[in-house]
Amino acid sequence: FHRIYGREGTSTIGGLIDRLTRRGMFARFEEVMRQCRSVNAQTMLDVGCGPGIHDAILASELNMRIQGIDVAPNMIELAKSNTDARGVADKCAFSVEDFMAFDPGRKYDISMALGVVEYIPQPTDFIARMMTCTQKKVMFSLPVKWHVLTPQRAIRYKIRKCPLRFYDAGDIEKLMQICEVKTYELKRMYRDYLVIVSMNE
Repeated sequence: FHRIYGREGTSTIGGLIDRLTRRGMFARFEEVMRQCRSVNAQTMLDVGCGPGIHDAILASELNMRIQGIDVAPNMIELAKSNTDARGVADKCAFSVEDFMAFDPGRKYDISMALGVVEYIPQPTDFIARMMTCTQKKVMFSLPVKWHVLTPQRAIRYKIRKCPLRFYDAGDIEKLMQICEVKTYELKRMYRDYLVIVSMNE
């Protein structure tokens, strides 16, 4: 994912293949940026920030201040390196954290988790906690259950013994009901969904 988003070490052909097969990843982030602009978001909590590519772009292009957390120390080191290389290290803070034990000490305009929730067996507590940290919008992605590429992805992750769950609109509606969310947007981004919860609705 670092290579896909950051384009590091990717040939022109490889970049085109990534654009075609993983275009949902790019589309969902473009929508995230649009949502941030729509509420003039100044701060964000990025849960499962990975290598910080998203954060570097948001800090650079939207002048946002970002708190990124991830359970993987090597991802946090990459995130620090990437934001430093883009000249926005002063706008971004990163730490190795378990989100469910994380104490933000504040509310952020936006809380985001891309490519994270599908690995959580019972994600409702996770989503509810995101909402307690947020004052404008919560956004998270989920992989589409019925897509032509779903079977190969499911097999690939099963071989790796990595739990991964796929969702349809009904599954997401059940999650939202448990979290007591009455109004939300569900945007289909090729083989991903982006769920957007507006906290003032």
